[in-house]
Amino acid sequence: MGFVLDARFFFGLAVARCAGLACCVAACNGSDGQERSAQAADAAPCTARALDAGSPDATEDAAPASASDASSSATGDLPAVVCSDGQIAAAMQAQNAAEVGAAQTLRGSLSSAGAVALADKLLTDHSLLLEMLQGALRSAEISPADAGIARAVANDGRAQTAALQALSGVAADQAYVDREVLMHVQSLTLVERVFAPTVRSDRLAYVVQAMQDLEGQHLAAALAAQAAIEGACPSDADARAPN
Repeated sequence: MGFVLDARFFFGLAVARCAGLACCVAACNGSDGQERSAQAADAAPCTARALDAGSPDATEDAAPASASDASSSATGDLPAVVCSDGQIAAAMQAQNAAEVGAAQTLRGSLSSAGAVALADKLLTDHSLLLEMLQGALRSAEISPADAGIARAVANDGRAQTAALQALSGVAADQAYVDREVLMHVQSLTLVERVFAPTVRSDRLAYVVQAMQDLEGQHLAAALAAQAAIEGACPSDADARAPN
């Protein structure tokens, strides 16, 4: 049995700000707005550094205020991974492509209404996020730079999808929603701790925020599907009660 968690525990999940992804796609493909600065995309590994509110780097490199600011401010001076916009773009492509591929490949083996609905939502939303991302990259003239994070996300996605293909029925439903809970926790961590604090391009930052908002929704949907299939975790009192 997988674990069931309350979505409130994950990063103060944002309520989606876009009226719909279609309008976000149009905005990202437009020509208005100014870029903060163009950051060269290179294949060097992302670097780690400590950011605090008083440092010059924190002021100069920070992305615009987002829904993650309140939650991340409580974490203290944790090391921040710093990637170029090209590396962020490649990792975002890998994340969204992995979700699209998993939904397309596994949907036919799912049996519960909750798991099927989750797969349909992820397929639709992540396909549109990929379209948004491509429009933003064209407008900002950013080339994805394949690096460690993107490769790891792509490889993990392929391996997990391949493993789940052997399952069917309730076992497939459970494994799929468990995978989506974990994948979206990991995705939100990347977005909030890596992409949002270090993205430079305004257009790419817009897609990062849209992805953060939707990933919060997806995590909540995955947790709901998980609870429907497997039941809620027992309370502490129930766990301590004698058999």
